[in-house]
This record gives sequence, structure tokens and C-alpha cells, in this order.
Amino acid sequence: MQKLIKAGQSLTKAPAFKPLLKLAVMVITLAFLAWTLLSRWSELDEIDLTKINIGWLLVSTGLTLLGHACNGLAWGAALRALGARVSGAWSVRVYLQTNIAKYTPGKVWHFYGRILAGEKVGIGRGTILVSVLIESVQLAIIASVLGFGLFLGGAQTNLGPLQGLALVGVAVLGGLSLNPAVLNRGLGLLSKLRKSDEPSTREPVALRSSLLPAYLGTLAFVVIRGLGMYAGFLAFTPAPLATFPGILGAFSLAWVIGFVVPGPPAGIGVFESAMVLLVGDRFGSAIVLTVVAVYRLTSTAAEAIGALLVSLPVRRLKLR
Repeated sequence: MQKLIKAGQSLTKAPAFKPLLKLAVMVITLAFLAWTLLSRWSELDEIDLTKINIGWLLVSTGLTLLGHACNGLAWGAALRALGARVSGAWSVRVYLQTNIAKYTPGKVWHFYGRILAGEKVGIGRGTILVSVLIESVQLAIIASVLGFGLFLGGAQTNLGPLQGLALVGVAVLGGLSLNPAVLNRGLGLLSKLRKSDEPSTREPVALRSSLLPAYLGTLAFVVIRGLGMYAGFLAFTPAPLATFPGILGAFSLAWVIGFVVPGPPAGIGVFESAMVLLVGDRFGSAIVLTVVAVYRLTSTAAEAIGALLVSLPVRRLKLR
């Protein structure tokens, strides 16, 4: 608890420009969305919401929930690679219970929920924090590779030099991170750079096995979420199967942009703006705005349903 208090105090002492930067990003993003809505209002007005294919929206919701379950499995695989003895059922349950908290300001409360849940079953805080870091890096790497490879590579005959270099660099980084020896050196370096008042009691954290199972789970998460977005497009407009790679690539890039750009919780506004910029010319900005807005609702509904399902009073899951 003392460490948590110290962490909170350090956050309150952060430079003043960080809140200003977040505010500026939020204002610019909302201004762009407002401008797009106003300029495309006539197109939006022509969209008949009574003709939405509810079946595809239900499919989109189900796929989103399945994707989050895969990411919960991926997080559990990362914990096991770090030596924690947890089952996939436990990691999925905790992930679904806590993930809904990402919509609260701060973008960290869902991670804090995982820390509390992990400590209850004897997992060290350091192990949980490293597993969350691994999860975030994996998501960024896989989404970047899919985004560069599928969207940029499909939108153009070939990647430009800088784009190709970025794709190769991200792919190499992902490959290196699969090697426990390489990643453990990085963790050791971070441990040395980290300041601590109690270095002698610091928990040593290191990989015991490959992260390949975790990467496969994360890949499934991104692809299934992309399928959910594709189903969202099908609910509003004809979208041939050939358009799926481009939608998946655009979804991946938009997710990465929303993840790395400081702004509202869960990338709200940033993700929508990126999707309009990436596929607005292909499907029409009005359609994209509508699809993404509804997808945001179905995605949140899927996360809420997941949190509710795993919180029902059923037989206790095997934890260890």
C-alpha cells in the first residue's frame, strides 16, 4: 500500500505540460470529428438506421467478447512464462472483470484491478506489472505489423522505404522478444535503471519460457476484433470479403494510434478519427463514422457482458 501511495504521489508531481498535451489532443480530435460530422451531415441524414442488420451487430458483439477472452488467455500465458502458476480460466475471468475499468479516466485502473487479483493468489506485483507490459508491447507489435502489412501494403502497390523499414523493425522487435534470454536482459536493464527504496526486497522477474503462446493469443485477439469491425460494416453496407484485409489493417493502425496518443480513456475520439482518415475515402466518411460509433457501443456492451458473465455466482474456477 505504501508503494501505491508513493506511485500516486509521483503521478501528482508530473510536469504540467502532460495534462495540457492531453487536453490539446482531445480538443483537436473532437474538433476534427465535429468538422467531419458537419461536412458530411447530409450523408449521415441519408443513412436509414431502421435498415441496420441487427444480426451482424450481434455477431460483432459476440466476436468482440471472444476476442477479449483470447486476450485474457494471452495474458495468462505471459504470466505462466514469468513463472506464475495460474490457469487460463483464472486469467480470462480476471481480465474480463477488470477490463471494463479502462473507460475510467487515467487508463490504469483495469491494470490495478489485475494487480489486486494477482496478489490474492500469491503473484508478486512485479510479475503482474511485467506481464501487463508484455501484453501492451505484444499488442502494439502485432497491430503495427498487421496495420503496415495489410492496410498500407494493400492501399499501395508496395510499401514506401520508411514504411517498409518500420514494418521490418517492428517485426524484428517482435521476433527478438520471443527469446527469453533477450527479453530477460532487457528486464534486467530496466530493473537496474529503476529507482527503489528497498532494492534488497525487490522481486526478481524473469521469463522461464517462450512468449509464443502469449503472442498467438494476442494475434487471435486482434484478428477476431478486426472480424468484429468487419461484421459492423456488414450491418450497414455491403462489404465484400476482399475488403476484410484492408479493414483489419485500418483497425489495427487506428488501435495503435489510439493506444499511443495521449487523450481520452480507451482512445475515444482518436480511434474514430483515425478510422475516418484511413478508410473514409473507400466507404464514405458518413458510413465509417456510423459504423465506428456503433462498434464502440457493441464493443463496450461485449465487455460489460463479459464482466457480468464471469461475475455470476457459479462453481469456483480452479485458480492454481
